[in-house]
Amino acid sequence: MSMVLKLIVPMLAVGACSSQVRTPSTRVEVDEWPWGHGMAEGVACDLARSFIRADSSLMTASCLRPFGATTVQQRYIRLMAIMTNQLNEMAKASKPNPSAPQRIVKVFAFRQLSHKSAANAARSEYHFRNVGFVDIIAMLNNGHQAMNRTFVVQQADGKWYADPMPMATPKISLGLNEEPMSKVEIKGLYSKRKHP
Repeated sequence: MSMVLKLIVPMLAVGACSSQVRTPSTRVEVDEWPWGHGMAEGVACDLARSFIRADSSLMTASCLRPFGATTVQQRYIRLMAIMTNQLNEMAKASKPNPSAPQRIVKVFAFRQLSHKSAANAARSEYHFRNVGFVDIIAMLNNGHQAMNRTFVVQQADGKWYADPMPMATPKISLGLNEEPMSKVEIKGLYSKRKHP
């Protein structure tokens, strides 16, 4: 199967390795991958699931609220509206889009950006605790696999959210496109329990 490389944009057209290994228990969806705002990988998987299920509510819940300068917020709101409309159209379609994701195949551990100035800017300018990315490989309806890189932000309250428009705030996403493909899969790194 061919591998399609998709960076940054969260499966829109379709449709992180940490230097320290962690072993916390985490909530796991029925598909055996993490979910929720408690960890970076969970919210990245939820964003992927929103495109798998054509669920605009899950997509909205997974994404960061608008922040930054007014013009950035306006662009962000427009992008979220486009993504919502796309998912609603996918949900109404009689046949699945061949290039839409069907299931998650691999999830890689959260990684911080190599440029330390990105995390410093996130803290000083937006009061975020952390920023980085999670690489996910999904099987598409056409039988191909696609890698999606999700930029994730940890807010001051400790909750993680996906940022579908990281290039609008280049100071906190510096070097995101240049990072090599992740290697550490999360399978086996966490104590998994089923989503209720």
